[in-house]
Amino acid sequence: MSKTDGYSLPECAPLFERPPYSYRSYRKLSAFCRTDAQELQRMLPAGFELTSDLIEVFIMDVPDGGSLGSYREGGIVAQVRFGEYEGGHVLYEYVTTDDSMAAGREIWGYPKKIGEVEWLEQGGKVSASLTRRGRPLIAIEFIQDESAIYDKPVLQPRLQVKKFPSADGRSLDIDKVILNELRAGTVHSSIKGRAQVSLNGWEQDPLHKLSILEVIGAEFLVADFILEFARELQ
Repeated sequence: MSKTDGYSLPECAPLFERPPYSYRSYRKLSAFCRTDAQELQRMLPAGFELTSDLIEVFIMDVPDGGSLGSYREGGIVAQVRFGEYEGGHVLYEYVTTDDSMAAGREIWGYPKKIGEVEWLEQGGKVSASLTRRGRPLIAIEFIQDESAIYDKPVLQPRLQVKKFPSADGRSLDIDKVILNELRAGTVHSSIKGRAQVSLNGWEQDPLHKLSILEVIGAEFLVADFILEFARELQ
């Protein structure tokens, strides 16, 4: 990208390039959990309706995110409805690099913050944890168990709210609902299992308010996808 393109700041050395971003062989650990539906609904943006008390708690290792390079991330996804559309809303999300954070927030409205992720694979076990500013937020301990039976929640397309405040403080320059669909998904492996999940938090990251009532199942996924531009619904 040349500095005349002006796609992201600074123009002389843009933080991130234009999509699409091709993700190759990302490794994703997901735990599907029941939680307090009333508390979850209170956390959703205005106009979003919760459709299930099931959430996905995930941590992901990305060795190749195209021009975004390698990074790790984690978060929580809820099943929602907005008008006629149903999908998944990323409620909390944390990444380890600034370009992934900025692109996610500025293009699609993902609520990304900078965090730290630890990831360990050993045999049929995967352990992953996420912290922000030294405070533990998410921990997942996965054990392979192909006998695990559960219905995986539908969490696509993504439905997000993209907001940018105005410089004069009077209003929002941008306040839109975004529908984002992942393309060209290729699954290399999908391993079912069981998981232990821990959510912690504090005032800035209140994940601890979502009580884990039951972990219905877990998955360790290795796959590809392409992250492209999205649709503005409102």
